[in-house]
Amino acid sequence: FFSCLFVLSMEGPDPKRRCTDEDERIKHATAWAVINGMVMALPGQPSQSRVIHCPFTLQPTPYPSHLFKTAQALVSPLNCLVDAVSRDTEFLMDIHKDVIEVDDFTRRLVEILKTVMAEGVSQPRCLGICRQDYMIHTGGSKNPAQWKLQQVEINTIASSFGALSSKSARLQKYLAGRFGLVPEDKIAESKSAVMIPEAICSAFQLNVAIPADLKETKGIIVFVIQSGERNIADQKALEVEIWEQKQLRVVRMSLKEVEERGHLGADRHLYVDGAVVVVAYYRAGYTPDDYAEDEDKCWAARLKIERSTAIKCPNIGYHLAGTKKVQQVLFDKEMLARFLPAEHIDAIFGVFAPQYSLDSSNDAIIQQAAANCGDYVLKPQREGGGNLVADEALRDMLQSLTPTMRKQYVLMQRIRPPDINGVIVRNDTPERGAIIAELGMYGLYVGSDSGALYDDCGGYLLRSKLAKHADGGVAAGVACLDAVSLY
Repeated sequence: FFSCLFVLSMEGPDPKRRCTDEDERIKHATAWAVINGMVMALPGQPSQSRVIHCPFTLQPTPYPSHLFKTAQALVSPLNCLVDAVSRDTEFLMDIHKDVIEVDDFTRRLVEILKTVMAEGVSQPRCLGICRQDYMIHTGGSKNPAQWKLQQVEINTIASSFGALSSKSARLQKYLAGRFGLVPEDKIAESKSAVMIPEAICSAFQLNVAIPADLKETKGIIVFVIQSGERNIADQKALEVEIWEQKQLRVVRMSLKEVEERGHLGADRHLYVDGAVVVVAYYRAGYTPDDYAEDEDKCWAARLKIERSTAIKCPNIGYHLAGTKKVQQVLFDKEMLARFLPAEHIDAIFGVFAPQYSLDSSNDAIIQQAAANCGDYVLKPQREGGGNLVADEALRDMLQSLTPTMRKQYVLMQRIRPPDINGVIVRNDTPERGAIIAELGMYGLYVGSDSGALYDDCGGYLLRSKLAKHADGGVAAGVACLDAVSLY
């Protein structure tokens, strides 16, 4: 039972009339969010019962249909690209050799990759639940026909909000039908809350390294989670759906708990409390903070999982395939040709924003970025939001970085999205202003050495924020959940 901050009253005027009363719409929207589990744990109280509604937009964001369809069409080719990159160990080690001189976190990931390759890979199959994130680049034009998609990044580990993105679209459909301010049929639904669990269940069935009778009697799925996780409703909804689809048991564990309670058998199966881990799904492990609780135990757990026969989501190759360094290196058609068939290269390259290393070969571009600091962003090798360096801070950093420290950053041309006036509801309170949106397409993929065993588009996530913020996610109190209204 939710212990909430809201009066769940659905009283109101004639539901068929067009209503522009903002306070009334906020009251109904927050009630819907709480009733339907579109919630997060209260800060400092990661409990399943003490929650507050997720921040959301009061109306869906208008989105050009042709760009939405472009993002959908690129899901499968990008799934194949990530899988191919993740399996090219020589490539991953080579392009990160400078990064690991200055970035200890990436160095430890590369060390795990080296270890498992030297020992021999116990599980060649991998589950990818990647989110391909885009913003619209206007190029200064007000004509949507001239706008284009530009990729922000591909998240290859702990791609969140798969369940809540479906709820967010449902919320917007409810508000559209209830108050009549936007056409309900133009709001795109997202099936990610069903499709992501379906992919996890498929990976469970496709793990042939563990005998079928052992999977049936003792097999579990481990969700590797952060201590003090606030986004618990998103994760628990996936867990419940997994049970309803295939009656598979999920166990939630931190990295430290995996090390303390798990052990590798001589058969390389990972056993936890007498059960065998068939799929390890990471919702943690993408930031150094996730290892800080007990660094030795947490890193030992990461290696232990990687050495096991469990299908990992992601394995270490997938994790490294999602670094900013990989994104920068792939901004090259010849490099893309190493991993993709020719028919996909132009379409994928067409959504890549220009990106550059900070080595001496790009001194002219670096000087240009320092002089025009509003046109670029600096990206470190980190996930999770809140890491971008922009505007005057970018100029100052470019001028102060030593040649050695430059190796951990990538310079990216800034995307200029359209903005609309809107309302974000956070903590039951409206925030008004110009809003910009970021679209994420979920790519679901089970890959093997011989190719794809499962490949699908798993729905979408739309997050929006006030345009005054350069970076920051939902949990950081900057972005919010949204949905697209196609036109």
